[in-house]
Amino acid sequence: IPVDASLGPELVEFWSKKYRETKKELDNLKPHRTPPEQTVMMRKLSERDEILEIVRSIKKTVDDEATLRHKLEVAIKEKDELASRLARLEAERSFLSRRTRLSITQTSSLAKEAIEHRNSVVSQRFPPVNFVERSAKTTVIFTDYTAIIKDLPSIPRFLKTGLRLQFMVCPPSSLPLYVPVFGQHGFWFYAPSYEPFQLIAEIHPNEWSYLGQYVSAPFPNAEMKLSEWMSLDEETKTNHCSRVASLSPGGDPVVVRQRYETGEWKIPCCSLQCVGYNKWLGEAMQRAASNLRSRQ
Repeated sequence: IPVDASLGPELVEFWSKKYRETKKELDNLKPHRTPPEQTVMMRKLSERDEILEIVRSIKKTVDDEATLRHKLEVAIKEKDELASRLARLEAERSFLSRRTRLSITQTSSLAKEAIEHRNSVVSQRFPPVNFVERSAKTTVIFTDYTAIIKDLPSIPRFLKTGLRLQFMVCPPSSLPLYVPVFGQHGFWFYAPSYEPFQLIAEIHPNEWSYLGQYVSAPFPNAEMKLSEWMSLDEETKTNHCSRVASLSPGGDPVVVRQRYETGEWKIPCCSLQCVGYNKWLGEAMQRAASNLRSRQ
């Protein structure tokens, strides 16, 4: 029987009243019943049972509807609370996202200022030089600098030069170096070298440039700033911390990183003073790279 739960109380009252009237009529018939009357009584009893079953069914339906209505109200309330919480979380996420972008922008700006300051100090400390024409070709394409090192001795005159070669891979395999133009001064976060060396740097993956002949000395008050460290990509930071940790027995890269990021440790900086430019070496590297490609 379809039942509108909102009419439940009225229906229960109606059928309860019918049940009481039928029961009263049956009770009145009991003292005077005859066989035909017994049949009537049995019919009345059957009707009473049917009414009682209807009342029970209605009551169960009403109870079920009430339970479902309560569950629905709870679900609607929970939905509203979740929607409100989601709105708060979205507002917090948006706020944190804006703060993160602002922090990244500020960090990058501070890192750029630190680099510009070092370049300014370097330009004041070392006199301008003009060892090479700007049109000179210095970029050499090769994938394995160790193969180039092996091939250079086959170039005439190389063994007589006694050149010290310093190959510097690009991040993330090492920390960045800063030489704005080949044949000019700069700085790097690497060990000092007071003896002149020929610097060949990987500007981009597999693209190397001969920068010139340099000497390197500690750069006072020019340690890597925290903003510069935070601007490095994760792989570069991880690789550097692993290298530093390997220098000490039982060194832990995680501890090394914590010390850098709390400012307890700072990465020292060294100046790069250009003291010459070996044009012949640049040409020899070009020939060695060409020889290597021809054999592949």
